[in-house]
Amino acid sequence: MRTLSVFAVASCLLALPAFGAEMKMSPEMMKAMTPGEAHKGLSEMAGNWKYTMKMWMDAASAPQESKGTSKARIILGGRFLQEDVKAKMNGMPFEGISLVGFDNMRQAYQSVWLDNMTTGMMIGQGKESDGVVKEEGTFSCPMTMDPNRKYRTEMKVVDKDHHLFSMFSNDKDGKEFKMMEISYARAK
Repeated sequence: MRTLSVFAVASCLLALPAFGAEMKMSPEMMKAMTPGEAHKGLSEMAGNWKYTMKMWMDAASAPQESKGTSKARIILGGRFLQEDVKAKMNGMPFEGISLVGFDNMRQAYQSVWLDNMTTGMMIGQGKESDGVVKEEGTFSCPMTMDPNRKYRTEMKVVDKDHHLFSMFSNDKDGKEFKMMEISYARAK
């Protein structure tokens, strides 16, 4: 299966020059493909960060706190922000990778999160409103054994050296609560 996938991707890549030579790029296509203001905003988040994370198991519990580091960089010609996270959680090494982009055609932010404590990916999409990027998505939650647990996030840039990320989900009774809050400060 893997060999078949590699072959399919290689075949597409080899065919691109011939296809591109025949294809005319319209102004609309160029606009859809070109990074814009939203991508510029993502690029301002590139750099080395330290963070403090608070996690709540439910609305009534006290938060668990951990600290970590993050390295964020712009990839693929200014189109995506890749963040590599390292920390300790419950005494265990924690690593995660985030990809965030802005889809010009959908006029929406999109994100993918994966880490070494799960086998699923969090996939979200949303818009910016009043300086806050708000996304909604689903993830496989090993705590509740729900493979389609819904979540929403809010990401706010406080200033060029600080941003705040919050994640919300529903408890077993369907009531929303804050699951996570991460305060980022640019590492000096």
